[in-house]
Amino acid sequence: MTYGGNSKIGWDWVQEYYDDPLTIGIKDGWYILGWEAFASQGGGFSSLFNMRRFYFNEVQFVVEQFKASVRFMMQYYYTSRRTCFYGYYFVDDYLMNFTMQMKFQECYKNLLNCIWSLDAWNTKYSKYID
Repeated sequence: MTYGGNSKIGWDWVQEYYDDPLTIGIKDGWYILGWEAFASQGGGFSSLFNMRRFYFNEVQFVVEQFKASVRFMMQYYYTSRRTCFYGYYFVDDYLMNFTMQMKFQECYKNLLNCIWSLDAWNTKYSKYID
């Protein structure tokens, strides 16, 4: 079995300012200050089961890299002197892929190849179902 994963965790500040350019000298815009915590992760595993010359099975499961975040914001309006606090979270779209390959290999058995030889039954090249 093979498995793995990756993760990146961090944070970021958000700061925005807007003032109407048509009203010079009058503060009638807004100011935003916010903080965001995010995590980006992905991973998967793979499994292989192989009975020589009889059965083969390979399973793979993969979750593509995606981002999840939570954000807290404060917005101040200059004209009305209102202050708003809000927060939200989001998760990006992500893709999960599950694949399984299975096959029966060489499923036949020669019961008697030669009368004087038992090679079809007791050698390392003999098959389970020859």
